Amino acid sequence: MPFLYQKKYSWGLVAVWRIAEDEEELSTIVSQSDLESLEGIRSVSKRIERLSWRALLRSVMPNLGDIVYDTCGAPHVEGVYLSVSHNRDYAVVVLSESEKCAVDIEQCRRNFDRIATRYISDEEAIIVGLFGLDDCCRRRAMCAVWCAKEVLYKFSSRGELDFLINLKISSYEKSTMIGRIVVDSESTELAMDILEVGDSLLVVGCLRH
Repeated sequence: MPFLYQKKYSWGLVAVWRIAEDEEELSTIVSQSDLESLEGIRSVSKRIERLSWRALLRSVMPNLGDIVYDTCGAPHVEGVYLSVSHNRDYAVVVLSESEKCAVDIEQCRRNFDRIATRYISDEEAIIVGLFGLDDCCRRRAMCAVWCAKEVLYKFSSRGELDFLINLKISSYEKSTMIGRIVVDSESTELAMDILEVGDSLLVVGCLRH
């Protein structure tokens, strides 16, 4: 698995690897429990993506124990905060011993216009400046907002949150964003970085201090 990128923060690190192996190769560098986690997954690409982030995680944490899932389907390991994301090209993990964190990666070429009204409010479109962007910059901005909303959703550890009502973007720059998780009268604010990885965007976030 070719190492691509690693960035350290005061609270933890994010690591990215380019997926270049087939399932047979990946099977030789993961644990038996990782292989057992493939049960029920028929898609070859999905099996490779799952093994890829697990292989990456074990390369960053060689003494890692078993990975378990919570009721929302998020993976956990003992003694560390963990978030993962992946697509056909990249596997990403973010780890912290001290702070809850979350990550998402998406390909910019995805057709976000088709679902834009489900996750970008009129106010957020103005904050991001969607109406004044050319097609390329517009796709990038829409991808960044989607990733940010996914980060907020993962961080919340709640199910059934509305991407328009409960997850909000309050600030947007080319490489940073601020987002909020709003549930009833409670609001949690995250600081997020936007990182370019090939033709994909990666957004990583933790509590804003």
